[in-house]
Amino acid sequence: MRKLLMVMAVIMAVVMVAGMASATLLGIAQYTGNRPDVKYDNKGYLVYDASSDLLELQNSVDELIRLPGGTEVTITDEMDYDPVVGFGLAIYVDENGNFTGGVTGHTYSWKALDNNLPTYTSDYDMVEVLLRGEITVAGNTYNADDNGPVLLLGADVERFGWANFGSNSSQVDFLFGPVAGAWVDDGIWPTSPATGAFADIAGTLDWSTSFNLENKGGDKMPTPEPATLLLLGTGLIGLAGLGRRKFKKGS
Repeated sequence: MRKLLMVMAVIMAVVMVAGMASATLLGIAQYTGNRPDVKYDNKGYLVYDASSDLLELQNSVDELIRLPGGTEVTITDEMDYDPVVGFGLAIYVDENGNFTGGVTGHTYSWKALDNNLPTYTSDYDMVEVLLRGEITVAGNTYNADDNGPVLLLGADVERFGWANFGSNSSQVDFLFGPVAGAWVDDGIWPTSPATGAFADIAGTLDWSTSFNLENKGGDKMPTPEPATLLLLGTGLIGLAGLGRRKFKKGS
């Protein structure tokens, strides 16, 4: 009985840590060397609306994709934005910094970069979209000029983390559910392990008020789940994971 109680205590401690995952970093940045990966630059802003709880990475663009074997392909020309791959992300976060749900029918916009760029509406919390021009990756060519924007990657957010490092530095990171899109269809991007992303932010994250902070850049790559989250998938505490089921919120 004593051993059983000890095991239950350990399980409860792990569940409590996992339940707090949204209030601390997930540790995605440690996997920066994984390939393939997509590097996004310091364009755009992390914007939080405290009245609606909507957190959005706005006007960010993906600079290049790095493939296994060392090949790097530039996917955005930052001189004239032709081609340009936009990176958009939107979720709901409460006043304590806890992830509460994803978006539905959200319209992503990059018009602050170029007013002629199209918008893109999706049920995905994260989108990576070829907005203009043509790119070739691993022998596959994608063209947005002929048939409109091309969804390269799309996924919903399953976990969210964040941390403040000082008066003018913070980081957010995300773990996504199943990924879809043209890169998945063409075998460029894997479906396992899960995809994660992080962004370095200039400024302090204060969820009690609205903010608009500069995005300093980040990375997106296949990411083994943090150990505490992996434990949720085991037979020991799998039931505890039911309490953290993600739901969608209307935009």
